[in-house]
Amino acid sequence: MPYSIEYWDEEGGVIVTYTGIVTDEDIYSSLTERLSCQERVERYKYAITDCTYISQYDVTTNGMINAASKASNTEGVNKDIVAICIMPNNLEFGMARLWEGHVSQNDWNVRVVRNWDEANTFLEEHSS
Repeated sequence: MPYSIEYWDEEGGVIVTYTGIVTDEDIYSSLTERLSCQERVERYKYAITDCTYISQYDVTTNGMINAASKASNTEGVNKDIVAICIMPNNLEFGMARLWEGHVSQNDWNVRVVRNWDEANTFLEEHSS
């Protein structure tokens, strides 16, 4: 499993860190795992996805659209999530922007950034 999930329940956050080779299945599995507990999802204030440590990104356009569709299904559960994707490389950044385009139709605060400094700035500006 090339990802780890940290739940920051007291802060209302979740951080997913991917490492190694990442595929469509990995993206979908991690999303399924972190959305599996509706009570926890209702309390999320932020969700950060960190792809700083991946070595290969084998995610397809269809895989990213499927992930966006799954994430969008939570829209009625919690509309106040700040979602940030840290994508330092061009391919990952572009694919995350595709995801952002699909989920931002839900009026979420979503941003794709290159590093943790940008992520923290966006989170500070958009947290309630």
